[in-house]
Amino acid sequence: MKTLLLAAMVLAIGTERAEAKCGCGADLLTTSVAEGQPRIVVAASCAQKAPTITLEDAAGKSVAIAVTATHDGYSRSAQFVVEPRRTLLPGTYKVLVDGRYDPLPLTVVAATKNASLPAWSSAPSVTDQKQMEFGCGPAKTVKVSAGTASLAYVELVDVSSKQQTAGYVRVENGELAIGHGMCGGAFELMKGRSYTAAITLLAPERGTSSMSRTVSFTYAP
Repeated sequence: MKTLLLAAMVLAIGTERAEAKCGCGADLLTTSVAEGQPRIVVAASCAQKAPTITLEDAAGKSVAIAVTATHDGYSRSAQFVVEPRRTLLPGTYKVLVDGRYDPLPLTVVAATKNASLPAWSSAPSVTDQKQMEFGCGPAKTVKVSAGTASLAYVELVDVSSKQQTAGYVRVENGELAIGHGMCGGAFELMKGRSYTAAITLLAPERGTSSMSRTVSFTYAP
């Protein structure tokens, strides 16, 4: 009995510590882009300041880039839009963030004539709302139906305060999630507040985008 009790205590402590740890780092939201001078979206969490972002080709040669937009998110997280100063040809590249995270692989594919546009499956609607409590803070998400796209650009407006936040989110299995995780994310949500989101579906691998559509909701997980 004492052994079982001790094991239970160790598991409880281990779980608490695991929940209290934040997975700070960098992520590439555009892992595949069409050749040319595409927009490359890098997300960084727990950033004390804007990171140094570099782009290298397969030979390890640096490619000049410019940061064209910054989107601040929840809890010291942010997204950075960078664009190459020269044309990127099809091939493999890597994005380096501050030189201390693992390289983020980027694939540049050949441009396609008359590439298809991302398509909405239907008018966007909320399919689920969640809030999960963790050691570092809550994770809040609102899932919205989307369509055939790999990425979306979201402009979220708090109806009461009129505050606007913008950022990029992945589209997975025909849905996208507005909100943030325990350690960071693009959008803060407050219980009981009403929001309107203007959503543009993107296909960076084809260099195309859809018309923007709007969905409104009250965050009530």
